[in-house]
Amino acid sequence: MVMRKNAMRKNLTQSILRSFGRYLAIVMIIALGASMFVGLLMTKADMIATGQKHLDDLNMFDLRLVSMYGWDKDHVDKIAAMDAVEDAEGIAYVDMLANFGSGEEASAYRFYAMPERLNMFRLIGGRMPERADECLIDGYHMDDSVIGKTVTISADNEEDSLDAVTEKKFTVVGYITSPLYMDMNRGTTTIGNGTLDNYFYVLPEALDMDYYAEINITIPGDYKIYSDAYNDAMDTAAERIEPAVKELAQKRMEQFRGDALKAYEEGLAEYEDGLRQFEEGKLQAEAELTDAESKLKNAEATIRNSQQQLLDGEKQIEEAKQTIADGEKQLEEGKATLEQTKAAAYEPVNNAIAALQAELSEAEAELAAAEAVVADLKAQIDAINAQIAEYEARYNALNEQINQLNWQIAALDTAIASTRTSLNLAKLFPLTNAELIASLEARLSEQNAQRAEADALRQSLITERDPLQAQLQEPMNQRSQLQSRLTAAEFRRYSDETSVNTIRYGLQELQETKNLLDARFAEAEEEILTGEAELEAGKQELAEQEKKLKEGWNALYSGKRQLEEGWIEYEEGKLKAQQELADAEAELIDAKEKLDEAREVIDSMQEASVFILDRNSNVGYNSLNSSSDIVQGVSRVFPAFFLLVAALVCITTMTRMIDEERTQIGTLKALGYSNRAIISKYLFYAGSGAVLGCGIGVVVGSMAFPSILWEAYKILLHVSDRIVLKFNWGLCAIVVGAYTSVMLFVTWYCCRRALKEVPAELIRPKAPDAGKKILLEYLPFWRRISFLNKVTIRNIFRYRQRLAMMMVGIGGCTALLVAGFGLRDSIVNVVDYQFTDVTTYDMTVYFMDGQSEEEQQDFLKDVSYATEHAMFYHQSSMDLDFDNQVRKISLIASTEGVRDFIDFHSGDESLEYPGVNEALLSVGAAEAMGIRVGDEISMRNADMQTLKLKVTGIYDNHVDNFALIHPDTVKRQWGEQPEMQMAFVTLKEGADMDQLSGKITGMSDVMNISVSQDFADMVRSMMDALDLVVVVVVVCAGLLAATVLYNLTNININERIREIATIKVLGFNAKETAMYVFKENLSLTVIGSGLGLGLGYFLLLFIMSQIKLDIVWFKAIISPMSYVASIVLTILAAIVVDFVFYFKLDKINMAEALKSVE
Repeated sequence: MVMRKNAMRKNLTQSILRSFGRYLAIVMIIALGASMFVGLLMTKADMIATGQKHLDDLNMFDLRLVSMYGWDKDHVDKIAAMDAVEDAEGIAYVDMLANFGSGEEASAYRFYAMPERLNMFRLIGGRMPERADECLIDGYHMDDSVIGKTVTISADNEEDSLDAVTEKKFTVVGYITSPLYMDMNRGTTTIGNGTLDNYFYVLPEALDMDYYAEINITIPGDYKIYSDAYNDAMDTAAERIEPAVKELAQKRMEQFRGDALKAYEEGLAEYEDGLRQFEEGKLQAEAELTDAESKLKNAEATIRNSQQQLLDGEKQIEEAKQTIADGEKQLEEGKATLEQTKAAAYEPVNNAIAALQAELSEAEAELAAAEAVVADLKAQIDAINAQIAEYEARYNALNEQINQLNWQIAALDTAIASTRTSLNLAKLFPLTNAELIASLEARLSEQNAQRAEADALRQSLITERDPLQAQLQEPMNQRSQLQSRLTAAEFRRYSDETSVNTIRYGLQELQETKNLLDARFAEAEEEILTGEAELEAGKQELAEQEKKLKEGWNALYSGKRQLEEGWIEYEEGKLKAQQELADAEAELIDAKEKLDEAREVIDSMQEASVFILDRNSNVGYNSLNSSSDIVQGVSRVFPAFFLLVAALVCITTMTRMIDEERTQIGTLKALGYSNRAIISKYLFYAGSGAVLGCGIGVVVGSMAFPSILWEAYKILLHVSDRIVLKFNWGLCAIVVGAYTSVMLFVTWYCCRRALKEVPAELIRPKAPDAGKKILLEYLPFWRRISFLNKVTIRNIFRYRQRLAMMMVGIGGCTALLVAGFGLRDSIVNVVDYQFTDVTTYDMTVYFMDGQSEEEQQDFLKDVSYATEHAMFYHQSSMDLDFDNQVRKISLIASTEGVRDFIDFHSGDESLEYPGVNEALLSVGAAEAMGIRVGDEISMRNADMQTLKLKVTGIYDNHVDNFALIHPDTVKRQWGEQPEMQMAFVTLKEGADMDQLSGKITGMSDVMNISVSQDFADMVRSMMDALDLVVVVVVVCAGLLAATVLYNLTNININERIREIATIKVLGFNAKETAMYVFKENLSLTVIGSGLGLGLGYFLLLFIMSQIKLDIVWFKAIISPMSYVASIVLTILAAIVVDFVFYFKLDKINMAEALKSVE
C-alpha cells in the first residue's frame, strides 16, 4: 500500500515536471483572475474603510440643522441635551469676495470659525493660527508654497458681510484637509458666480457674528458609513429631534417677527410724522409764493415811472452836444491852418537835416570799419612778434646745447687719445700688465661709447635747429607785409575822421534854425490849446450828465433784470417747490409701499422652515461612495470574465492532459489502482495549481490593486494619502474556494468520463475521429487552394472542440484588450468630445452682478471687434432633489439663442428647447439619479428657494452637470427675472485670445473669466490620472492573452506530436514544420480576435454603465486604432508564443513520437 502511494506521488511529480509549462499556465491564469477578483472587490471595502477612519478621526457630523433665521448658543445647548443627540456644535461661517495671493480678481470664499469638537480638520503642513489675522487653507493640491500668501477681503462685499469679519486681511499659516470637503466641489453661495472657490479656517475672534449659520450634531452609536443601518439611524434621529428643533426655530422666527413688527410700527410712526410735515410744508410754500408775486408786481410800476424821467434827460443832453460840436469845428479849422504853415516852414530844414544825418551815419560807419582794420592788423602783428620770439628762443637754446656737446666731445677725444696711448704702452709688456691692459681696454670702450652717445645727441640737436632758421624767415616776412598794410589803414582812418567832423558842424547849424521855428509856432499852438481846454470843460460837464443818465438807465436795466430774475426765480422756486413736494409725496408713497410689503412679510412669518440634512447632503461624502461604487461596478465585470476564461482554458487543459495520459490511467487501473486513487492524482494536480494561483493572486490583488486604484482616485478625493488595507479572509476564502472548486469539478468530470472505460481500452491509443468533409470542400474555389492550405483549413474546422476553446480563449482576451483600450478612449477623449461636439464657445465671462439691457449692449459693443457671437445668461449652483437623492447641479436660465454655444442633442437626435416650467437635464446627472424624460424634479438654491420642473429632454454633456430652463420659468415661480450675470463668448477666427481676455478682465464690472481651452486642459489633467486604471486593465488582459495562447498552443502541439513527427519523417524541414503548425495557430488567433472585437464593445458598454463620476459623464467610445492595437497585440502575443514553441518543435524526437503504444 505504501509502495503504491509512493509510486503515485512519484508519478504525480513527474506529470507536473513533464508538463510544467502547462501547470505554470494554469497557476498564472488563476493568479490573474484571483488577483483581479480580490483586488477589485476589496478596493471598495478598503476605500470605505479609509473614508470611515478619516471621518471618525475628524468627527464629521451626522446631521446638520439649517434654518433661514440661524441659531444661537442657547439653541445649541438645548439640542445637545436631547436624547437622540450625542454632541452638537454651532457652525459659524461667512461667504466673502476676496483676493487670494497675487490674484487681481476677487472670488467667493467661505471663512469658517475653527471648530471645537465636530468637523475637525487635519493639519497637512504649516502651523495652527495664533492671531486673528492668520488662517488655514484647504490643502487640496497645495504645498508649502501657499504658506505666507495673503487673503484680502474685497470692498465689493455687502456692508453686513464686511461687518462680520474683524480683519480685512489674513495670512495663510497652514493647509488642511476637512471632512466637509472630500472632493473638488467647494459648494454654492449667493455671491460672486454662485460657486465657492475655496474655504479658510480662522480663529473664532476673527468672525464678529451673533448667530450660527447651522448646527451640526452627532448621534450615538458606531455605524459603518453608507450602510443601511447608518442611514436608518440618521433618519430615526432626525425624526426624533424634528419636533423640538422646529419649535426652537419657530420661537426664533417669532422673535424675529416681533423685532420686525416693532421696526414696522416705528417706521409707520415716522411715515405719519413725515406726512404731517409734508402737509404743513405745502401750505407754507404756497403762502411764500403768493407774497413773492405781489412784491414783483409793485417793482414793475416803479420801473415804468423812472423810465420817463430818463427820456427827458436824454433830450437836454442832445442840445448841449450840438453846441460843443460847433466849437470843435471852428477849432479844427484853426489847427489845420497852423499845420499847413508849419509844414511849409519845416520841410526844407528837415530834409537837409535828414540828408546830413544819412551822410554822418555812412561816414561814422566807414570810420568804425577803418578803426577795426587798424586794430586787427595790430593784433596780427603782435601775434607774429610772439611767434618770432618763440622761434628765436628755441634756436638760441639749441645752439647753447650744441656748443656744450662740442666742448664735451673735444674733452672725450682728448681722454680717448690718452687712454689709447697708455694701452699701447702697456701692451709692450703683456705678461706683466695684463690687469692694466684689461682696465684700459674697458675704459677706452666706455669712453668711445660716451663719445658716440654725445655725438648722436649733437647730431639730433643740429637736425632740430637748422629747420628753425627757415621757419623763422616766414613770420618775419609776414610781419613786414602787415606793417605796410597798417600804415595804409591808419591813413584811411584819419581821412574818415575828418569827414565825420565836417558833417557834424553842418548839422549843428541846421538845428539852430529849427529851434527858432519851434519857438514861433509854440505861441500859435498855445492859443489853440486854450480853446481846446474851454471846449474840453464843456465836454466833461456833458459827460457827467451822460454818465448820470447812463447810470440811471443802468439802474433801470438792472432793476428790469432783477425783476426778470425775480420772476424767473419765482417760477423756478415755484417749480422746485412743486418738485420737492412731488418727491416728498413719492417718497411717502414708496415708504408706504415698503411698509405694506414689510407688513406682508411679517404676516407671512407664520412657520419657520427647518431642514434636517444628513451626511448624504454632503457632496464629498457622496463622492467617496460613488467612486467606490465605480470600482465595485468594474469588479462585477472583469473578475467574472477572467473566471470564465480561466475555467474554459482549465477545462481544455485538463481534458487534453487526461487524453494524453489515458495510457497511464489504463496501466494504473490494470495494476489495481482504484478510480479514487487515480482521480486524486489529477485532482491534486489541478487543485494545487488552483490553490497556488489563488494564493499568489490573493496576496498581490489585495495589496496592489487597492493601492494602485487609490493613487488614481487621489486626484478626485481629498481623504488620506494612504489607503487602509484590510485583508478580507472571507472574500479570499470564497475566491480560493470558487477557483479550486471549478478546477476540481472540471478535473473530476474529465477523469470520471475516462475511468468509465476498461483498462484494455484505455491502454490503447484513442481512435482518431472519423474524417469527414468540411463545408468549404463543397465550394467551387476549394480546388484552387494549395494542399498545405487545405490541410490547415481541415485541421481548423475538423477539431471543433479545440476550435471552440481557441475562439473563446483568444476572443475573450481580445475582448478584454478592446475593453481596456476603449476604456482609455472613453476617458481620455472625453474633453475633446465635450469641447467639439457639445460646447462651442471660447470663453465664459462672470460679472459682479446682474447686467441690465443697457449694460449688456455696452459690453457687446466693446468686444464686437474680436467676437463672432456673445450672449448673456443666468447660471447658479443648485441642489437637484429627486427620489430622496440630492446632487449639486448648475442651473442655466437662457433663451433659445444659447443653441449657438451649446449643441443640445442625445446621440444623433437634436432636442427641443424647454418651455416654461420645463428643463433639459445633462445625461450625467440624469443617469446618476435615475431620472428619465417626463419625471418631475426639484431644484433648491442656497436661499432654500425651490423650482419644480418637468424633464423634457436629457442631452449629452460630458463635463459637469447642468439643467437648462427658460428665464420665464424663474419669473413665474419666484416672481422675478433671473439676473443675467454671465456671458458666453465665441471669438472671430484669428482673434487674439490673450488680448481680449486682458481687455475684459480690466472692465470694472467683470469679476472673472474662464477660457474654455484652459478649463479643457484642467479636466484633461484630471482624466490623465485615470490612465493608471486603464494600464492595469490592459496589462492584465495582455498577460491573460499571452498565458491563454501559451497554454492552448502547448496543448495543441502535445496532442499532435505524432502528426508533427510524421510530417518531419516525410521530409518537412524545421521552417515548413513550424509553418504547418503555426499557420493554424495564427489563423485561429485572427478569427478569435475578430470575434473578440464585437464582444469587447459590448463588454465596454457594460463597464461604462458602471463608471459614474460627479462632474464627468463617459460615453463608450472605441477608436479604430484601439481595435487595431487589440488585434495587433493578440497576434503579437501569438507570434511570441509560436517563436517559443518553434524550438520545441525542432526538438521533437521522431522515433520516440512514432513508437507504437501497442
